[in-house]
Amino acid sequence: MTSRTGALDDALDRLAGYDYQDGVGFACHGPMGAEALISLGYDELIPSWVESYKSKHPPIAAPPATQRIEPDDETSWRAALGNLHAGH
Repeated sequence: MTSRTGALDDALDRLAGYDYQDGVGFACHGPMGAEALISLGYDELIPSWVESYKSKHPPIAAPPATQRIEPDDETSWRAALGNLHAGH
């Protein structure tokens, strides 16, 4: 029997390389789904669930970094949030 920590570690290993999905800027929800199943006690379902998830959601590489974000400089990190009003 696999421990809950082991089941989550397995899920995260299987999801390595899944930075973004369904277009740049959309997060991979695989780890969250696996953690929810583990929290509900469905540890044994994790391997098949993760493989099913991966078959439906191919990974997309993260966009390249364009500039360093300085935590003490609001103009630096504020720009990294993007323009929420663009395209509306």
